[in-house]
Amino acid sequence: MNLKLQQFAEVMLGSDYPEFEAMLRDWDEPADVFIRFADTKKRLAMEDWTGECEDGETAGVIDEMLVKHWNRRLDWDADAYYHSVDASKFSRGDHPQLLFKALDEHLKTFSFRLVLFDIGGDCYYFGVLPKEEFDKVDGLSWEEYNVGSIDDQWEKNC
Repeated sequence: MNLKLQQFAEVMLGSDYPEFEAMLRDWDEPADVFIRFADTKKRLAMEDWTGECEDGETAGVIDEMLVKHWNRRLDWDADAYYHSVDASKFSRGDHPQLLFKALDEHLKTFSFRLVLFDIGGDCYYFGVLPKEEFDKVDGLSWEEYNVGSIDDQWEKNC
């Protein structure tokens, strides 16, 4: 396994890493296995480039991650966010980035960050980490993969 993927997986998966490492012995594509494994452990989720199917879906997933792994709640006013966004002012596919930016700003208020795992495809893989853990993986890059904040990802795609 690539050392940068290993570093990201160790931080992102935390206490679930040994189980993931044991699974790798039977697979050829560690990044694919990581994504699937992290999703089953509620450490990583996916959103299509066009955005949520239902308003509040992404915030709900982030709340589940926070509760499961850090016994915290997101306490984010989704209704206020959606009422403040004028969908006519952005292009199709821009909303996930705006939503991620707003969620990341809220997470920062209690020392967490939204982390994105860019695999070069047309969807977003995202998770949540305490800021000190996020800092350990922010900016990791190997092959076609990149780890970082929404600010980093948006700059690359705009």
